[in-house]
Amino acid sequence: MKPTLSWLEYQQLELILPAKVVKPSWRDRIWQVWQTAVSYFTESRDIQISCTRDIAGKVWWSGYDPQTQRSLHHVSEQEIRAWIERRYS
Repeated sequence: MKPTLSWLEYQQLELILPAKVVKPSWRDRIWQVWQTAVSYFTESRDIQISCTRDIAGKVWWSGYDPQTQRSLHHVSEQEIRAWIERRYS
């Protein structure tokens, strides 16, 4: 039978260095806040609409609303229009 080793003993035998806790500098924190603000203000909140044609030539519409994170796929033009109108009403 193998003897049971503690994690500390295993680390010592395998020469595994203990994990260092690295605190971000104040510059790193300011940079993170800046990047979060930039991504928030540049992120599009508008509905994204696309259309595709199948082999028969029929047009299908799809949409995505980043504000509600809801999407609609392969619907008619009337259905996509109704979906958009519900969003802005």
